[in-house]
Amino acid sequence: MDKNNKLRVTFFLIMIASAVVVGVISLSISYRQAFKEQEARLTDIVQSRARMIEAVASFDSQYSSDFPGGPIAATLIQIRKAHQDFKGFGRTGEFALANLDNDQIKFLLRQRHGQFSLENSAPVPWASLLAEPMRRALQGQSGVMTGLDYAGVEVLAAYEPIAVLGLGMVAKIDVAEIRAPFIQAGSISALGGFFVILLGGFLFIRISEPYALELKQANQKLESEALERKAQERALDISREQYESLLSQVSKAVAGVSKKTGEQFFVSLVRSLSASLGFSFVTIAEVLTEDPER
Repeated sequence: MDKNNKLRVTFFLIMIASAVVVGVISLSISYRQAFKEQEARLTDIVQSRARMIEAVASFDSQYSSDFPGGPIAATLIQIRKAHQDFKGFGRTGEFALANLDNDQIKFLLRQRHGQFSLENSAPVPWASLLAEPMRRALQGQSGVMTGLDYAGVEVLAAYEPIAVLGLGMVAKIDVAEIRAPFIQAGSISALGGFFVILLGGFLFIRISEPYALELKQANQKLESEALERKAQERALDISREQYESLLSQVSKAVAGVSKKTGEQFFVSLVRSLSASLGFSFVTIAEVLTEDPER
C-alpha cells in the first residue's frame, strides 16, 4: 500500500471514529435527559397519589369505620375505582401498593395499563434482594432509584411511604423500555452514518484522485532530481579528490627537481612527473609567445 492509499484509509478511519464519537455523545446526553425526565415524572406521580390516598384514608378513618373490612378496605376500593380509567404510563409502567406482614412484603394493589387488581400477589421476603423500591417505601423513605422489582426486573422506580395506612407506594417503569428508543435510534443512526461515510469516502477518493496522481508524479520527479543531484555531488567529490591528488603529486615532483638548473631541470622534471603520475612518457613544452599564429 503506497502513501496515498494509506492517507486515504487513515482519513476514512478518522471520519468513522469522529462520527461514532459524536453519535455516542449525542445519544448519551439524550438518554440521560430522558432518564431525568422519567425520574421527575415518576416522583410526581407517586407523591401526588400518596397525598391523595392519605387524604382519602384520613376521611375514611373518621367516616367509614362501619364499612365491611374497615376503613382501609374502603380506601383501597375507592383507589381502585379512581384508577379504572387510568391508561397508565408507558408499556411497562406500573403502580403498586404494599404493606409489611410477618417479615414479608405483601402487595395489595398493582395497576398496569388500566388493569387494577386487589388480588394478592406472591409476597416477597423482607430479606430478599427483590422489591428494593417497595422495601425502602415501607421503611419510611422517599426517593427514586434504579433496582430490581418484585419480579427481578431492573426498573426505574419512585417510592413514597403512606404513613397513615402503614403502606408503601411505588411507581416504576422497566429500564429496558427507557433504553429501547435510544438503542433503536443508535442502530438506525449507525447504519445511516455508515452509508453516508461510505459515500463521502467514495466521493473523496474520486475527487482527490487527480490531485493524488499529480502529487505522486511530483514526488517521483523530486526523488529523481535528488538522486541525480547526489550523483553529481559524488562525481564532483571524486574530481576534487583526483585534482588534489594530482596537485600533490605535481608539487612533490617539482619539489624534487627544484635544485636542478638549466637543461637538467626539465629533464629531471619530466622523469619525476613520469614516475609520480605512472606514465611512460611525459612531454613538457614552453610557450615562447602569446600569438597563436606564431
